[in-house]
Parts: sequence; C-alpha cells; structure tokens
Amino acid sequence: RIQLSKENYDLLEEKVIEAINTNTDINYESNTLNNGKESYHSIKISPIYTPNSASEFVLIIFTLTDKLKIENESPVYKPLYDAFIKNTNLLIYCKNEQNNFQFVNDNFANFYGKEAYEIVNSNESKIDSKIDETYLENEAKQLLENKGKYTSEEVRKNLQDTETFFEIIKVLIPMKADKFLILGMINDVTNQRNYEKEKNRKLEIQQRTGFTKDLKITNY
Repeated sequence: RIQLSKENYDLLEEKVIEAINTNTDINYESNTLNNGKESYHSIKISPIYTPNSASEFVLIIFTLTDKLKIENESPVYKPLYDAFIKNTNLLIYCKNEQNNFQFVNDNFANFYGKEAYEIVNSNESKIDSKIDETYLENEAKQLLENKGKYTSEEVRKNLQDTETFFEIIKVLIPMKADKFLILGMINDVTNQRNYEKEKNRKLEIQQRTGFTKDLKITNY
C-alpha cells in the first residue's frame, strides 16, 4: 500500500487537475512510502472523458525503488549517470517486457521530435511505425539466441524523412519473476555509411574506366 505525504498528495492533486483541464497525459516522478519503506515511483495520469463525466482519470504508478537505492548508496552514481546521459551522442532507451518505454534520453526523444516525458510509458510501436509484431518477435529471438545481448544495424527515417543508419546494441536485463527490461543504445552511423558508399562508388568508377588516379572522396 502506497502512503502519500501531504506534500505528495497535494502534488498529485495538482497534477490530476492539470491533466483533466488540459486533456493530456501527465508524467512525473515522486518518492513515497510503501509499507513504511521509502520508494521511488514514476507516475502517469491519463484523463478519461465520457458523456457522463469530465473528471475521470487513470492513475498508473511504476515502482523505481532500485533506482532510489542505488542513488542513495553510491555517491558517484548520480554524477556519473548525469555526465553520461547528458553528454553522450548515443540515443538511449529502456523498455519493459510489454515494449513500453520506461526511460529515454533527450537524444532519443529529439530524433522523434518529442520530449522525453511524452515517450515514457508509451508503446514502442506507437512511437515508430516501423516497429511491428514481426520486428518485436525477431528482437526477442535475437536476444534469446545471443544470451541477452546483440548488435544490429537498422535504417530509420528522421523527422525530415531522411534515412538514418543506426547501429543498435540491445541488452536484456532480467527483473523479478517473468519481468525484464531491454536497454537499447543507438549510435548514428549515417556519416560513416555515406562515406563507405561514396568510397565504393569511386572504386567502381576506377574499375570500370581503368582510371587509376585517386578520386576525391567527399567527407561527410
């Protein structure tokens, strides 16, 4: 049973009113008491509008106790975590066994033209139309066959409808019972692939024409 302090209860009430008034989902994090022990939670409020009522809502609470424990017990965790997440060029996400995002960094959110809070708790298939049942089945198969970790290369389109080449490392993180998380770390290798494509094109010209002088290759 989750016990809310007056401060947290007031905050929850404020967020509920905001969600109902704006008709938008609200996501935020808060520490609470769970059976007398401090817990860390991710809270999502989704308003429901029906003909008979304009004040109904769904409240979803995800427990992030381990995150709180690590941050409290390790004095280097937060600065290292912040430094990596804020300064890396990687697109990073974490999703659960139902393929709902639990965390995304700003790089990942920016690629899809969204804020991170708009993606968290959303299903991956709702964020990227390329993600379908076949894709997810293959992902699960690859993780199983490669002992919970594998690297793949994918082509996805950004907001400008331009093809982006991604090298993606996926890691399976077992949780309690049959629960698990999938950590994804995405490296944009578009410039590298374009350079290799241009290099191969120049090589083909040399082989076809017999022109042996080095041709200039455009750096991307």
